Amino acid sequence: MGSRRRPSPLGIIATCVVLLGSGCAAGNTAAATFPRPAKPDGFRPAAAPAQRWGSAQGQDHLVPGAARSVPVPASLRQRYPLRPEPAMPQAQPNVAAVAEAPAGAFTGFDPRTSVELPEQRGAYERTYANADGTQTTAFSDSAVNFRGVDGWTPVDTTLVPASSGGGWRNAADRVDLRLAARADDPTLVRVALDGRHAVSFGLAGAAPVAAVVHGNTITYPGARPHTGVEFAIGHGAVKQTLVLDSPAAPVTFLFPLSLAGLRTAAMDGGGLALVDELGETQATLPAGFMEDAAGATSFTGVSYQLGVASGHQALEVRLDPAWLRDPARRFPVRVDPSVDFAGADSSMVVHGGSSAINGSELLVGPAGGSAAASYLRFGGLVGRLRWHTIYGAQLSIVAYDAPSCSPRAISVHPVTQAWTAGPGYAYPGPSVGGALSTRSFAFGYIPIGQSSSVCPADRALFDLGRAGRDVVQGWVDGAANNGLSLRASATDPLAWKRIAGSGTANPPTLYVTHSPYNAGYSIPNPVPNPPVLQNQAGKVKVTVTNLGAEAWSPSSYYLAYRAFDVTTDRLVTQRRAADLPATLARGARVTLDATIQPLPPGKYFLDFTMVRTGGVVFTDEQVPPARIVLVVVDIPPVLQELYPPNGYQAPTLNPQLWARAVDIDAPPASTLRFAFQICELTTAGARVNCASSGDQVSQAW
Repeated sequence: MGSRRRPSPLGIIATCVVLLGSGCAAGNTAAATFPRPAKPDGFRPAAAPAQRWGSAQGQDHLVPGAARSVPVPASLRQRYPLRPEPAMPQAQPNVAAVAEAPAGAFTGFDPRTSVELPEQRGAYERTYANADGTQTTAFSDSAVNFRGVDGWTPVDTTLVPASSGGGWRNAADRVDLRLAARADDPTLVRVALDGRHAVSFGLAGAAPVAAVVHGNTITYPGARPHTGVEFAIGHGAVKQTLVLDSPAAPVTFLFPLSLAGLRTAAMDGGGLALVDELGETQATLPAGFMEDAAGATSFTGVSYQLGVASGHQALEVRLDPAWLRDPARRFPVRVDPSVDFAGADSSMVVHGGSSAINGSELLVGPAGGSAAASYLRFGGLVGRLRWHTIYGAQLSIVAYDAPSCSPRAISVHPVTQAWTAGPGYAYPGPSVGGALSTRSFAFGYIPIGQSSSVCPADRALFDLGRAGRDVVQGWVDGAANNGLSLRASATDPLAWKRIAGSGTANPPTLYVTHSPYNAGYSIPNPVPNPPVLQNQAGKVKVTVTNLGAEAWSPSSYYLAYRAFDVTTDRLVTQRRAADLPATLARGARVTLDATIQPLPPGKYFLDFTMVRTGGVVFTDEQVPPARIVLVVVDIPPVLQELYPPNGYQAPTLNPQLWARAVDIDAPPASTLRFAFQICELTTAGARVNCASSGDQVSQAW
C-alpha cells in the first residue's frame, strides 16, 4: 500500500475503485468525493421582525409585505449526492447470421494416395479410402477377388510353375487353372471350378512342342501345322487363340473334352454353355471369330460342333475355308474360341447384323467392314452403393489393337434401353444417350513386317463428368441400370479399336467415388436463445434431413458442431450439440435444439454437422455443414455499491474503502479483483498525491 498524505486545506480528497476481471484487464471505474473543510458560502440571514404586544382582535390574518427571495443553504448531500446503484446488467442477444460453408476440397481417387480397404472387398469390386474423406469403389464386370481361407483375396492371373504334375497354373483365383508343359498332353488345359465341377481338354494331333510362358500368357508354337496355340489367362476365363500363319493351316480343330459334374448345352448365337446338375451355367464358350493381320474380321466363319473322339465327347472347331483362302487375307489370322468360366453376361458386342456375349474382347467402329459397338453393365454396383451419394465416375479400359497409330475418338454413352447380353441385336444396338466422355487415341497397331508397336497397348481412363455422376446416382437411387456403351465412328475406317473384355486380365473397370453419408440442414433463426456467453450455453434450432444410405439411430448418430476462429480460421473446439430423439429414416427430417457450449468473447464460424458414433464426421465426407457466424461479447463487470459513499466526512485519515460488484459472464473458476486508489483533487480537478492498493482479490482496502 502506498503512502497517504494529510489533505491540504484547499484540497478535496477523492477515492477511485477500478474493477478488474480475472485477466487483470481494466474494468469499470467509480469514484467517491469526500468534502473539503467547510468555509463561508455567502449566506446572510435577514434581521428578525419586531415583536408587538397586544391583542390580535380585529386584525387580518395576513400582513402584507414585499416579496423577496430567501436563499436556502445547500446541504452536504446536495453538494455530494449519493451515487445511484446501477441496475443488474442483462446479456444482450448474440449477433448471429447464417453463412455459406465453403465447398470441400474434392479430389476423389488418386492411385498415389488412395488406400485400399480390404475389409470392403467383394467378388467384383475393390474399395479405396481417398484423402478427401470419400471412398472410391472400382467395379469390374468380371471377378477381381475370390474368397480364400483368409477372406477376399485379389485375383492374380500370372502363370507360375505348378507344384505337382509339372506344367503351369494361375497364381490366385477361385478357378484353379492348370496348363501342360507340352502341347501334346491329353490334358492340355484343366479348370477346376470347385471340388465337384471341372473341365479339361486337349488338342488332337498336337505336336510335342514345349510351352513358352510370358506373364499371364502361355504359347505352344507350331502345335499344329502352320498353327500355334495361345492361352491368355484372365479373371475366371481363358482366352484361347489359334494363330494361323498361312492358308495351308488346318480348317478343323478337335478338342477332346473331359467333364466332371458338367454337361454341354447349346447357346443362342452359336456358343456353348457348360451347365451343372442344377441347370446353372458354370462356363461359356462364346461364338468365336477370326481376324486377319489387316484387321478384316469374320464373326460367322467360326462354328462349333460336338462329337466323339476316342470314346470321349469332343468339341470340333470349324473355320470357313473360303474366308481364309480369300486372296485378300493377310496372315497371320487369329481365331478366338475363348472359354469364360465366370458365366458373366454383363458385356456384349453388337457388330453389323448380329450380337454376342464376348468375354475376351470388345469392339468399336467399322471393323471388318461392319460397324460395331460394345455394351457394359456393372450389375453389382447398385446393391453395393444403394442410396449412396455419388461424387464422380470414371471408366477404365485397355485398348490393344487399332488399324493405325493415328488417334481416333471413342466415346462413352449411357444406355437408355433395357438389354440382355446375347444374340438378337443389330448395329446400332440398344438405344443410348449423349456422350458422357470422349477421348482420342490409338493403341496396339503393329504394321505388317514389324514385331512391335510404336503405340503399344495401353489403358485409357474416361472421366464421365457431372452427367456421368448423375447417371450413376440415378442407378443407386432406383433408376434402371442399363449400363454404358462404348462407341466410335461407324464410317471412318481408322476408327475401330479392340478392347480387353471382361474375361481378360484387364477387364473394363468403373471407378465410382461415393459416400454413404449425406444430410441436409436448415437454420431459420441463427440467434441463440439464451445468448452464448463465456459462462452460459445457448441454443439454436437446427432442422436435419437424413439423405444418407441408412436410417440414423440415436445410438449411432448425433448432431455436433465445429467452432472456428473467424480471424485465423483455426479450429477452436468440436462439441456434441444434440441427440436424435428417435430413429430417423432415410428422407425424414427432425428439428433439434442444438446446444452451443460457452465460448470466450470473439467471432466464430459454427459448422453444424452430423456425426456417426466412432468418429465419422459428415463434413469430412464432403457433406457441406450448416454454418452460422456468431459473435460472443464480453460483458464488463459492474460496480454496484461503494463505501464510504459520496460526500462522506471521514473521521480518520485512514478510512477503509470497500466495494461490491457483479460479473454476469465471468468465466468458470475466475475471480473478481479490485484496485483502490485515494487522491487529492486540486481546485483544477487534477488528482495528486495518490495512493493505490494495486490489484487484489479483497473487496476492502
